[in-house]
Amino acid sequence: MERNMGYCASLTHKYLFLHFGDLLPNHGISNKIQAQCTALESEGLDVALTHVHRNEKKDWEFYIDDDIIGRKKKSNVNLFNVFYCYPHFFSYIRKNRIKGIYWRWGCMTPGQFILLALLRILGCRVIMEIPTFPYDNEWKYEQHDWIANFPRRCDSILRHLWRFFIYRIVTFSEDRYIYGVPCINISNGYNPKRIRHKEISSI
Repeated sequence: MERNMGYCASLTHKYLFLHFGDLLPNHGISNKIQAQCTALESEGLDVALTHVHRNEKKDWEFYIDDDIIGRKKKSNVNLFNVFYCYPHFFSYIRKNRIKGIYWRWGCMTPGQFILLALLRILGCRVIMEIPTFPYDNEWKYEQHDWIANFPRRCDSILRHLWRFFIYRIVTFSEDRYIYGVPCINISNGYNPKRIRHKEISSI
């Protein structure tokens, strides 16, 4: 699908699915995220999906669905992940007066926490999905690589402040509260329309 540069000023989305990674073809997590948006839309919600892509020049591109809303020149990946607060997404949310945010957690860095605080100021209701909880055991720290581990260490501190900024946490666990935030407990599902049927010839 062709990707167009612009703000899509004619569109007004009431809900935004915040994903800070790339969307890759035939990728499990990417397919799941897109299926979640389809499920939300099937319930009558107007949902837009964000994602971040690095082009062939290693520049960062910021998308709302298939439209680029901003770019940032190439920079150190680790520093970007820690400190960048996604002003293009914040500007889009503010200009379009979006109040409903579905945030797919990846790692709560200082930059993302700043964005979370700004959304609180705007009066946005943030629902955060944590795909796996608890998740600390999934991270294998390499003591010699302090910079690479820094985002994870930030998360271990900032997550204790979520209760002041997040309305609900969506989790596949049975927890009632996660770091002081009430939970919405769900289970995994699938979209049958995306399943290819295998043709079996008759004998």
